[in-house]
Amino acid sequence: MTFKVNMSQADIEYPYGVFLVGEPTEWAFVEMEHEGDEIYSVTLTLTTGEPMAYYYIVNDTWDDYLDYRETVPEECVNSAEVMDDPEWDVDRAFIVPEEDVTYAYYWASCETFGEEEEETTTLVKSSTNLAFEVYPNPSNGLFNVTLSSAVSGGKLEVFEITGRSIRKFHFANDANNLTIDITNMPASIYFIKVSSGQKTFTQKVLVK
Repeated sequence: MTFKVNMSQADIEYPYGVFLVGEPTEWAFVEMEHEGDEIYSVTLTLTTGEPMAYYYIVNDTWDDYLDYRETVPEECVNSAEVMDDPEWDVDRAFIVPEEDVTYAYYWASCETFGEEEEETTTLVKSSTNLAFEVYPNPSNGLFNVTLSSAVSGGKLEVFEITGRSIRKFHFANDANNLTIDITNMPASIYFIKVSSGQKTFTQKVLVK
């Protein structure tokens, strides 16, 4: 699994480099390789099915670490759900999927970047200020999706919490509504990702 972070919009200096820290690194500071264009990456071998939380940081010490770590926006903090710990609500998190994937984010942002967007599941909390609305949520597996004016058409994909894609849909020309039926899926958390042009937006839904 590959982790990437784009520092081009970061409001912090990083003379010591950029590091990944969290469950994927066993909470060690693992330095990321500079690919160029202010993009840093690291590839790790992880155990399938394991829940993991992580974040990016620009120092390799726990001393005053809060001054050096990214602040993950509230709308894409999902560590409390993935780690099953209601007090752990500050980090990015995921469950290791069976296939190799790349998680590529801008520093301290929910925004993904690069060609990896087509393969990356962005785990994001539902929020009314996102680019689309999902309702009812929770539901029995039947959801209505309505795009905001910020999104024009595109495609929609549904992921299990493991990161496996289970459904793909396309919005008809000029349509901003779509009904998703996953009533045949077991009760669980799922993620709905809408891709429009170079932008992707994701929300969490619950099937009861």
